Amino acid sequence: MRRTLKMSLRAPDSIPLIYRSHQLRRPPVVIICDISGSMDQYSRMFLHFMHSVTNDRDRVHCFVFGTRLTNVSRHLKNKDIDVALENASQSVKDWSGGPRIGFCLRQINNYWSRRVLAQGAVCILVTDGLDRDQTDGLEKEMERLKRARSSSKPLSAVAKGAAKSQNEMVGF
Repeated sequence: MRRTLKMSLRAPDSIPLIYRSHQLRRPPVVIICDISGSMDQYSRMFLHFMHSVTNDRDRVHCFVFGTRLTNVSRHLKNKDIDVALENASQSVKDWSGGPRIGFCLRQINNYWSRRVLAQGAVCILVTDGLDRDQTDGLEKEMERLKRARSSSKPLSAVAKGAAKSQNEMVGF
């Protein structure tokens, strides 16, 4: 509007309409990371990855899970990596616990999916696929997650070709 009025002052006989170009917004990113005992040696590295993505882009949501799901997005927004990781680790009550992937994905689907998986979000699931509870309906929750998001990228040792008996990420 401002540029249209400015151009109309320069050429009072005609008013050229100046339109803004559409700004392409990058889709939101949702990172769900396993911090159970089996992923303990990789947890700090993936938290560094989550911190760098959070500070590089807007609309990034980070979750970690062991036996329960914890949202660590606010903690990772701190620019100082040591402070961010310290705050994130203090907010997580079940570090190195047994993984409950199906239960935590159900929590994402029930409580967070409409907020964080909307607008074409890209979902990154970081896990080794080992699940303590075999009856949690992991495949059903993966299908729900697949329908709720735009695209999902598994970062999983299991997704690279291990046996399906180890809860391979079939839905991706």
